[in-house]
Amino acid sequence: MSLRRSLSWSVAMHEMRSARLNRPAVRPLVGRHAPIVLVNADGTFNRTDIMRRAHALARRHQLTQPNASWRSLMADALRLAWSEARRSQAASRLVARLAA
Repeated sequence: MSLRRSLSWSVAMHEMRSARLNRPAVRPLVGRHAPIVLVNADGTFNRTDIMRRAHALARRHQLTQPNASWRSLMADALRLAWSEARRSQAASRLVARLAA
């Protein structure tokens, strides 16, 4: 005697949906919670964190300026992030000079 198989699309879709929803919780990215350091300990610029800072600023400005192009938002954000990095570098040099 052969087994007869039948397929119910609604049952299959419910099983697929429950399999998708029962995924294990994903840990948050460590990089998101790491502090942004614009200047390294040796006084050089940390370009990775400058770009992270600029991207965060551009996303924030995108909320207030929804019609602005991403290119102009990133340009403004990079200009601001680099100015923050230069100020941070100048402050760290001043502290090092005063400590010496």
